[in-house]
Amino acid sequence: DVSQGGFDGGLHRDGEGGEPPVGDIAHWTEMEGSEFEVTSHHHQGVRELGRDLEVLSKSSDGMIEAVKHKSLPWFAVQWHPERTEEGLGRALPREWLRKELQRCTTK
Repeated sequence: DVSQGGFDGGLHRDGEGGEPPVGDIAHWTEMEGSEFEVTSHHHQGVRELGRDLEVLSKSSDGMIEAVKHKSLPWFAVQWHPERTEEGLGRALPREWLRKELQRCTTK
């Protein structure tokens, strides 16, 4: 749970007491040297990476926002691309999926 992991919930939040949150929180994250805005709406985060996973992105408060598998075609983000304005926060998952589909069809 984010609140138990040393994060104050300022950048990442979910409903309290089972109540849905009022709205998403837009904040900045960095990936491969580029900063971009994403929309967070969650109460859980990655404390320890699983085997063969690597961090792709962290928010300004240190929360892991995106990971990928070192050898398998697996990529995950904590933000909500479907609720993020057009830009890198939305384009990165879409571009990754496009590349993976292309890779799978050219084998």
